[in-house]
Amino acid sequence: MTYFIARGTDLLMHVALLERDPVLGYLNIERFHTVNDELGYARGDELIKYVAETLAEAFPKRHLTYITGGQFGVLCYRDEIDEAMAQANARLEVWEPGRPIRLLAGFVEYRKGDALISLMDDARHAYQRIEQGQTYRVYDEQMDEEVRLRQHLIANFTRALDEGWAKVYYQPIVRASDGKVCALEALSRWDDPAYGMLPPYRFISVLEDEGLISGLSMHVVRQILKDFKRLDALGLELVPISVNLSRTDFFSRDLVRDICALMDEAGYQHNLLHIEVTESLFTDNQELLSREIDRFRAQGFSVWMDDFGSEYSTLNLLQELSFDVIKLDMRFMRDFTPRSRNAIIVSDIIAMCKHLDVVTLVEGVETEEHSENLKRIGADLLQGYLFSRPQPLDVLLDRWVEMT
Repeated sequence: MTYFIARGTDLLMHVALLERDPVLGYLNIERFHTVNDELGYARGDELIKYVAETLAEAFPKRHLTYITGGQFGVLCYRDEIDEAMAQANARLEVWEPGRPIRLLAGFVEYRKGDALISLMDDARHAYQRIEQGQTYRVYDEQMDEEVRLRQHLIANFTRALDEGWAKVYYQPIVRASDGKVCALEALSRWDDPAYGMLPPYRFISVLEDEGLISGLSMHVVRQILKDFKRLDALGLELVPISVNLSRTDFFSRDLVRDICALMDEAGYQHNLLHIEVTESLFTDNQELLSREIDRFRAQGFSVWMDDFGSEYSTLNLLQELSFDVIKLDMRFMRDFTPRSRNAIIVSDIIAMCKHLDVVTLVEGVETEEHSENLKRIGADLLQGYLFSRPQPLDVLLDRWVEMT
C-alpha cells in the first residue's frame, strides 16, 4: 500500500497533464470472508492470486496493488472502467463451479492537490454506495454530503443514545381475520439536531460498517421494555413487539444471553419479544445463525424471517431453518391484483407455509382491496400504511384500546 501511494503520486504528476481523466479505484471481492470460512484459507489465497492475475489482464500496464483481505487498488483512466470491470467479472464467474465470484469497486477522479490516500478513502466510500445490479460506482458530489453525514453519525452515536436522538417507532401488525392489532414492529429512527429525522437507510448501514449496530439493537430492546412498563402502568393490554437484528449483531456479542438477561431483569416473558432476521443475513454464516435461531426459540422467543422473497436462497432456508413467521417482502404488493402474477406467487407461498405450519405476514398493505384479497387467499397477518405508518408510542396510545 505504501509503495502504491508513493508510486501512484509520481505517476499522477505526469498523467494529470494528459487529456484523459485518471481515476483511483478501490476493488473488493464480494463476501470474500465466506470463501475462507467455507473453502479454507488455502483456497482463499488461491482466489486472491487469481483475482490479481485477472486484474493485471483487465487493466494492462496500469498501477495495481493488493491491499488486504479481498481488497485491491488500481490507478487507471475513467474510459477504461466499463470494459475492464466487465472483463474481470466474466473471468471470475468460472473460478469455482457453483460459486460465482464478483468483484465490486469504487472509483474517484483525480483531483489535483488531493493526497492519494484521501482519494482512496473517497473511492472506498463510492464502493460502499454500490446499488443492486451495479459492479462499481464513481464518487460524486452527493457522496460528499453522505461522507459528512457518515462522519457525524459515527462521532455522535453514543450521544444519540444518551440524549434520545435514537428513537423507537412502532408499526402495528394486524390479524387478517378481524383487523385487530396483535403485535407491533419496533423501528429505529434518528432525530438529529443538525440533519432532522433520518430514516433507517441513512444510518443503519453506517452503524453496521463501523461495528456499532449491536449498541443500537440493545438500545431498542431496552426502550421496548420501558414501553412495556409504561403500558402496564396505564393498565393497557400488552402485545408482543418484534425487533430487527442485524447480521453483525450475531458476530459481535452473545445476543441470546444479553437479551434474555434484559427480559428477565425487567420481569417479562420471552414470548413478548419477537426476533426478526432478514433473509439476506444468511449469506454470511448460515451455520452460526441457524444455531442462534435455535437458541432463541429454545428460550421461548418467536423468530421471524423478514423480507422473504428478496433473495435467491429462500426455499433452501425454509428447508433447513425453523421460523415461526415468514414476512413476505413488500415488493410482492406492487401491482397486486386478484389475477396478477404477484397474487399467484403470494397465494402459493401462503399455501406452502400452511403445510409447514408457518404463519405468514404480508408487508406493504396499502388498500382495502389488498387486505380483502390477502384475507381471501389465507394470509394470517398484515402490516402496512392501510393500518398505520410507524408512529411514536404516544401517538398509538390515543387509539390503543380500539386497536387491540
